[in-house]
Amino acid sequence: MPEPRTFRDLVLSLPQIVSHVADSVTTFAFGRTIRPVPLAELPRASRPDFFRDAESRIGDALNRMETMPADELGLLVTDLFLTGDEIFGGASAIRAPLGRILSDGRSVGLMGIRSGFSGTIFDIPGVRTYDGASERPFYVVATGSLPAVTRLLHRIEVEILASLPPTPDGAPRSQVTIFSRRPLEEAPIAVDLTPVAPALTASSLAPALGPDVRQIAFPNAGGLASARIPLQERAAAPILLPDIFQVEEAVWAESAPRAACADRWLRIRSLPGPLASVSLRDGAPVLTVGGSALSRVPPGVPFLVQARVTASGLSEAPAATAWTRAWNLEARDAEAFTATRPSLFRTLHLREVATMLETLVREELQPQPIAEALLAFQIPRR
Repeated sequence: MPEPRTFRDLVLSLPQIVSHVADSVTTFAFGRTIRPVPLAELPRASRPDFFRDAESRIGDALNRMETMPADELGLLVTDLFLTGDEIFGGASAIRAPLGRILSDGRSVGLMGIRSGFSGTIFDIPGVRTYDGASERPFYVVATGSLPAVTRLLHRIEVEILASLPPTPDGAPRSQVTIFSRRPLEEAPIAVDLTPVAPALTASSLAPALGPDVRQIAFPNAGGLASARIPLQERAAAPILLPDIFQVEEAVWAESAPRAACADRWLRIRSLPGPLASVSLRDGAPVLTVGGSALSRVPPGVPFLVQARVTASGLSEAPAATAWTRAWNLEARDAEAFTATRPSLFRTLHLREVATMLETLVREELQPQPIAEALLAFQIPRR
């Protein structure tokens, strides 16, 4: 079965798809000038003669999208095959409009879509042209509120891409990352720490604290209590989330078992090391209490630990944008890459675009509390 003309099908379907998430639809062709395009002329967008200008600059289109009101949805469909000037400077640089869009509180969605291709690819560094590709990605860049961008890209996946046949190599047909400086808006959630052997539940340890407080015994100062923090589920979108976390803990020891709650627990500030830590497992943060730190806790005394987890930063290589590395063509590698006669042609400077967006998010990403847990525990006497 021949590869469908995915680009053409998407372009022709966009007005209907966008109408479900926007009140009105206006289409433009871009280049050295931006000109309105009637919807009736949109089918011609899949033909080369549609682009009349000798130079089409993505920066010009992004500048136009940047001036749109915050409640409007901007949409750009392009091959993102950028020149060095468009990435690194000059009047057509794309960093400035992307930065202003994100500073406005809007989001930027980047969706890459694999599509059948037959033709010549131009402007390859050191090679100039290439005729051997049967597949080439194109990209949808969407700007607007996070809910609107999320709904739009989801509808493209469901209404256009889901019905297409598998790709020749079985890899995903599309990849998506949404960039926002406010990726999480909700308050921190309470997570339930679960014992990991040899730790076990000890429901009679501190019953006065109520059923919502997990109670665990650590026999012989061993075992863990852990909880996965459902960060991705809270985001409900393929959004770039913080992946650097901090945990703050407060520890109390039971000093007067028969006293009222306010007098029963004594704040401990002299533990030689933290009991709580947070790490990434399969892309999700996991809060852990216990481990080697338990060796410094005296046995036979009930303790109470409160742990608060904060998303505090973004790493240099976040997992959410790993696909942009796989789909990227480095200019220095272009000659060697084309010599292998690839059928799926990568995108020049794609990784630079993703790195730019990551940096714009990282620069103003504010620490945000994401989870908290309260645990009563004891190391039983032998």
